[in-house]
Amino acid sequence: MSHPLLPEVLLLLLIFVLAALDAWMWPRRQGRGFAHAGFIGLLLPLTAALAMWGTRAASGLPWLAIDPYYETWRVLLLTIGVLMAALDAGRRPEADDGAETTLLLIAVGGGLVCIASRHLLLTYAGLEITALALLARSVRQGHMPLPPLSRWLTAHALGAALLLIGIALFALGSGDVSYDALRRQEPGPTTTAGGILLAIAVCLRAGVAPFHGWLAPLTRRPGQELTLILGLGVVPAVAVMARLIADPLIGFTTLPKLLIIVGLLGATLGNLLGLVQRDLRRLLAFALIIHTGYALMAIGATGGPDAHLLHLTVAALALVGLAAATEFRAEQITAAGLAARRPVLAAAVCVCLLSLAGVPPLLGFAARTRLLSNLAEFDEGVFVIAAVNVALTAWVFVAASGRVLFAPRAPQPPPPARPERTAVLVLAAGVLVLSGLWPAALVDLMAACDIVP
Repeated sequence: MSHPLLPEVLLLLLIFVLAALDAWMWPRRQGRGFAHAGFIGLLLPLTAALAMWGTRAASGLPWLAIDPYYETWRVLLLTIGVLMAALDAGRRPEADDGAETTLLLIAVGGGLVCIASRHLLLTYAGLEITALALLARSVRQGHMPLPPLSRWLTAHALGAALLLIGIALFALGSGDVSYDALRRQEPGPTTTAGGILLAIAVCLRAGVAPFHGWLAPLTRRPGQELTLILGLGVVPAVAVMARLIADPLIGFTTLPKLLIIVGLLGATLGNLLGLVQRDLRRLLAFALIIHTGYALMAIGATGGPDAHLLHLTVAALALVGLAAATEFRAEQITAAGLAARRPVLAAAVCVCLLSLAGVPPLLGFAARTRLLSNLAEFDEGVFVIAAVNVALTAWVFVAASGRVLFAPRAPQPPPPARPERTAVLVLAAGVLVLSGLWPAALVDLMAACDIVP
């Protein structure tokens, strides 16, 4: 029987090997195939994670929870890493940099640490590793103006400070900030303040409205880097929130209701901003704000993990596919004219957009169905407001897909797309279609994931 941490060990070895090769080849390391090596290397831990998915193996480590919930997230994060490494491999050879590939792998590892964590300090460390790796990668690539960089740094520093203060308040109460100890602790004024600070800090990292101010300026980044920030910087924070609400903060009965309110606010704001948006890269950020809001509603309704897992899976796959599409010079949807030049790629882009819209028979429809069923059991008023938001989301992304299909042909065709980027776009669209046509197995697997090990 394989060790439950085999994928993590393989990922760690890959990080050390690439870092050593990068240091050995410095300064003549550009164009040395690091991105291809990272892509091929990441297939090993992903294969191991897929083989172990659902085996319910125990890690034997006191501060880590290798449970079905974590195994699902492990597969998702490693898949994001593989697809983003493939996009890196599709860049120009002179842009191939070993440090950027290594930072991508470190960001994936940090996300895995914070999701598997059963200790607040380890959760903090995982979030910081991911954020710092993504920040360093963006700074290395340059072309980021000072205002969005400073806003990102400010949000990162504020989130880190709130996390540490919240952890300190919990430590004052019991001296132990492991999840097991916090679950046994009776809520008091100090621990209540600590729980609120933890929730705000994680929402800030997740870019949830009204804490999303640092996301909008980042849309000036290329679609690939923006998706990497959204996928590996935001998605793990939502998983951390689910862990906190279900385990150490389970005694705070008002937090789930507050999460639903924040989720409704985020989804509503994202939908309203998306209605007037024409730039595909900006639509990526608003799409994640919307789906993060839906995920928080699902977590607050405590109807099971499948609804928020499905929403974040749809968001991650669709955003990676659309990130590949932005490299076809189709950032401006109104002027894309992609269907007239490349019908297959236009169809793949529309599949990603329609999955975000929640249109059947794509995976997004299964996610919306699970969410609305959970909210209907929770509260009728919340269900009605959420249903209106679901309709708005459908309008935003169906309209966007219509502009891709029926926009006038651009005066100058874009340059030929590299095969790696085309493959990522088509693969993401194919997964969304196939899992939407036969969703039962995936939904049942996610529904069986217990957030509390």
